Amino acid sequence: MTAEPDERKGRVPASTDDEIDQEQRRVNLRESKDDLTLRKRFAYGAMGLMLVQVAAANYIFYLYGSALKWQIPAVAMTGWLTATVVQLVSVVLVVARNLFPRRDK
Repeated sequence: MTAEPDERKGRVPASTDDEIDQEQRRVNLRESKDDLTLRKRFAYGAMGLMLVQVAAANYIFYLYGSALKWQIPAVAMTGWLTATVVQLVSVVLVVARNLFPRRDK
């Protein structure tokens, strides 16, 4: 007995256990590929936004320093650089945890 295509749904109904298993593997593979594509887009988007944020922060800091003829206190410089590093590390950790959740839970 051969399976005839179901033209309304665009798939071939499985009639044996092997065909059901093959169809399930195809569906799982398709979902995995879609999931991977979404993760890549999200990761690259987060990376791009982080780069824009750091570039903008540094540009603003440059403008501020230039306006004050670079008489910026060391505390302000340390605070600015520390905040930028903390933001970057935090975003990377959040993105990594959401993109690659632990499987042992």
